[in-house]
Amino acid sequence: MKNDKKIIVLGLVFALLVFGTVISSNADQVLGPAANYNVFVLGNLNGHNADVEGNLAVGGNMTTTVYGVGHRNRGFYDAALVVGGDAKLGTGELQNGNLYYGGSYTNTGGFNVQGGTINKYSAANAPIDFAAAAAYFGDLSSSWGALDATAGSSAKNQWSKLTINAGAGVDGLAVVNMSVTDFLNAWTTEIIAAAGTTVLINVFGDSAIIQGQTQYSGGVTASNVMFNFVDATSLTFQQIGFSANMIAVNATATITQGQMDGQFIFGNLNQPGTGEFHNNINFNGDLPIPPNVDPEDPSATPEPATLLILGLGMLGTGFVARRRKTA
Repeated sequence: MKNDKKIIVLGLVFALLVFGTVISSNADQVLGPAANYNVFVLGNLNGHNADVEGNLAVGGNMTTTVYGVGHRNRGFYDAALVVGGDAKLGTGELQNGNLYYGGSYTNTGGFNVQGGTINKYSAANAPIDFAAAAAYFGDLSSSWGALDATAGSSAKNQWSKLTINAGAGVDGLAVVNMSVTDFLNAWTTEIIAAAGTTVLINVFGDSAIIQGQTQYSGGVTASNVMFNFVDATSLTFQQIGFSANMIAVNATATITQGQMDGQFIFGNLNQPGTGEFHNNINFNGDLPIPPNVDPEDPSATPEPATLLILGLGMLGTGFVARRRKTA
């Protein structure tokens, strides 16, 4: 009996260890195809008199005038601007990288690629599989949204200030669940968490208007904070000074004034004027990803070696069960 229990425990622990290595991941793996991008848009982007200071990926069509990309990149990046559909670009420039497009390219006047090249790509050599990326980030957002809030966490809007307290966190992760209505009339958003804590802020609701500044207390930094708009379809950022990271796969985001610093994933993006994205902040937290999904290839099945090891872990329990049945 004692030996049987040892086999069961060892088998289950072995399996859990394997799943643990599959489920948890570092920041680059969590962001997968968006890891190297300041802004990652699954659909269309329309912009005027605005910019993205880091790398930019657009899965659909990109239409811009007086628009800049990449001028604060830290070195040269090959696929600094990727457009999955048609690129219709007016006055503006891409710096520190190359432009890749999958549909058509039209320079409506004065768009320059400084020091890089303009490249047409086919499905066979696409730098980004946007369909797979959309599926992956959709699963990622949903799985995060299903997590229970950390004990002691809260979101309170009072006197035009939204205070988000992440609580103590468990194993370095704190989850806050809140509503889009918590942003109503808030001109300051303060996030409170201990240093080194990864803070996941799940936001539920269809639409929100977000404005004002972001502040941090308790030691946490913007690089460890991720806002997840689980089911929002419309987000408006105005007079904004936002610093954190964000995923909103179903939302059309519009930034009218101000700046947003971090890494951002949107469904669609409108920048009608003077709204900027800065790349001083890169996500550096540790968040769970859906099991059996490879962020670099979201359609991939588990590795054969992973399945083999898991099978071996389960085999121990099956072997014991058989012994008991035949005993």
